[in-house]
Amino acid sequence: MSIEDNLLKQIKNTLNVKHITTGSCALVSLIINKTLYVANSGDCEGLLIKNNGSAIALNKRHNIA
Repeated sequence: MSIEDNLLKQIKNTLNVKHITTGSCALVSLIINKTLYVANSGDCEGLLIKNNGSAIALNKRHNIA
């Protein structure tokens, strides 16, 4: 049994659930010379929060569901 399979089995037993899916996501941002670069994979959402509390989405989701 793989490490991932063993971990999922332990989680299922602990949480008493029958179906669990796995996934991953990542979001990376980098500022170079006052330019913001954002890259993502998965369903991560990057937000830039302004001083007035409003938010600007920095990326689009890449989820397949």
